[in-house]
Amino acid sequence: MDNNARLWALLGLPPRLPSPGYEVFLSEEERRWAVGWLENRKLLGRPWLGIHTGSGGTKNLALRRWPVGHYARLLQEWRRRYPSIPVVLFGAQEERALHGQLRQAGAEFVEAESPGLRDAMALVGHAQGFLSVDTVFMHIAAAMGVPRQWVIETPTLNRPVHPRRVDWTLIPNPSIAGRHLDFYRYDGRPIAGTADELLGIMSSVSVESVLGFLEPWAAGIRTG
Repeated sequence: MDNNARLWALLGLPPRLPSPGYEVFLSEEERRWAVGWLENRKLLGRPWLGIHTGSGGTKNLALRRWPVGHYARLLQEWRRRYPSIPVVLFGAQEERALHGQLRQAGAEFVEAESPGLRDAMALVGHAQGFLSVDTVFMHIAAAMGVPRQWVIETPTLNRPVHPRRVDWTLIPNPSIAGRHLDFYRYDGRPIAGTADELLGIMSSVSVESVLGFLEPWAAGIRTG
């Protein structure tokens, strides 16, 4: 998208916007579904945190997911500290297995059973905060204007795939330290490194560090 926009300058065409962004055009039916879903779960009008635990599964891209065990500890601690702020987990059929593992670990959450991606987008638009790695749901949260958005840094989070918004928050990965292109170059190849190495990289983002980024927002909601 950015490269295409740069071609306009070669044609002598000035940019129409100061910075590119997303536009989403949802139907009234999709918006009504989201409102009904939230009403049925007594979430409409309440602050809640959306999370996408998965990622793309082609090549070895699933190895950039934050570990399920980390999510389980995050959700357990979140429930203890902020019981008034529910967590809604998003994903497709592939994420159902991850959600099942989280339940077995004792994590509490609400699962978003949307009939399709556009319905899920309408639902995400009601979240007050959203946490993920770099996935389609990262872009959905940005497109829907979720007030607070956090992205856990992965080896594939190069500049071309950053959310198209200025106010998102990166949760840094100490094992990457700016070396994204050493791992992934969008050349059709998988992420460089063995499975153990990549799992170790994602495990290096601690539960405590993620909570540290989310806590000021949650504390503001709790006291507000």
